[in-house]
This record gives sequence, C-alpha cells and structure tokens, in this order.
Amino acid sequence: MEKMIQRMESFAKPLLAAKSIQFKFNYDPDILSTWLEMEKRKNLYLIFKETINNIIKYSAATLVTVDIRIRNRKLELLVKDNGVGFDPMAKIGDQPLSLSGNGLRNMRMRASEMRGEVRIDSKPGQGTSVHLISHIP
Repeated sequence: MEKMIQRMESFAKPLLAAKSIQFKFNYDPDILSTWLEMEKRKNLYLIFKETINNIIKYSAATLVTVDIRIRNRKLELLVKDNGVGFDPMAKIGDQPLSLSGNGLRNMRMRASEMRGEVRIDSKPGQGTSVHLISHIP
C-alpha cells in the first residue's frame, strides 16, 4: 500500500494545486504495511481518482481533506470537500441525480467488487464527502 498511497497523493496534489484547492492528505501509518489484492487496489485508486475529478469539475471547493485508515479489519477512505455540494435527492428527468452519472454508479460498483460500500453525503452549500469502507483479509 505504500506505493498506492504515494500514487494517490501524486495524482491529486498537482491537479488540486492547479485549481488553487488546498489539499490535506492523512493516512494511518499502519496502512503502509497492509497488503491488498491487486483488484482491490485498482478499485480503491479508481474510486479515489473519480472523487478527485468530480471535486475539480463540480465542487468549487477551496479545501479537500483525504483520510485513509485501517479500523476493525476494514479499509476506510474518506474524501471531504468544502465546495458547493449538491442535493442527492434531486432528479434529472426521472433519474435520481446520485445515479445519473456513470462516475457515481461506477464508484458504487467498484466498492461492491471490493466487498465494501461507498456513501456519498452532500448538501447544497455544505460540501460533499465520499466515504468508502471495504473489508480486508
């Protein structure tokens, strides 16, 4: 996981800096010695990448905080922004907003493949948080 943590930080840091978004990246040191199978690592990275891309495109945030830790044999990724947020109950046509974009749908699918779940919490004017919890061996 050490290389994965470095890869995540090196992906997000320059993209967020280019948009003048402050970036705080925190992780539990125990994560560095944690082993995850390749498929879980790939899904973790792609969920993280999609989250950062959505923040850059839609949030108008000035601060992003990332926390990664292991707790009770579960990997937890929490990404929060202080951006404009959105109403997760809003609809586009007859589709709920939270399911209308392929990115959010893919994040849920990837979390499921990891034997986990992703929760997206947002309110207009109050930012957004993406919380992934996945069981690890």
